Amino acid sequence: MFKFKLVSKNYRVLALSANYSTEKGAIRASESFKKFALKADIVEIVLEDNDSSTSTLINIDATDKDGGKFIIEKYNGEFSWDLKASNGQILCQAEGYTSKSGCLYSIENLKKNIETGTFKCVKDKNGSYCYKLYTAQGRICAVGESYPTKQSAESAANSVVSFYKNAEIIEIKEDQAKKTN
Repeated sequence: MFKFKLVSKNYRVLALSANYSTEKGAIRASESFKKFALKADIVEIVLEDNDSSTSTLINIDATDKDGGKFIIEKYNGEFSWDLKASNGQILCQAEGYTSKSGCLYSIENLKKNIETGTFKCVKDKNGSYCYKLYTAQGRICAVGESYPTKQSAESAANSVVSFYKNAEIIEIKEDQAKKTN
């Protein structure tokens, strides 16, 4: 899978794309992003749960599975992690940590929120679905990929719950990360 990142001069990730099956697709998307970003309107974001009218609670019916991995990478001075299923599919990811300890803390925080929070399936204005993990306090902790069906988004949330607990933490060295980015 391929993705693009918009990175500041001091290597902070400002934007991260969805995953693309080809490098050419990711490059085309990055070019579109550049074009539209220059013309985009700036809008105020309200930090409230505006998903309540388009979301449904996901019934988590997952069993613990082995073979999952938290892959930690350091690239251009920043750490990121991907939670991958046993088949290599990315289930959840986070980027932009200046230290390995911050990245590891984020993984532990995700685990805690999976145990105490709730997953909701949210339908967007284009008719696609994603899962969102909310903390016990109601804040968004994680957002899944966009899926064409509600069942796919719910299945992805259940996969996160299935694999996170027994997932091995693996660190990829920076020279290896360059090959995968």
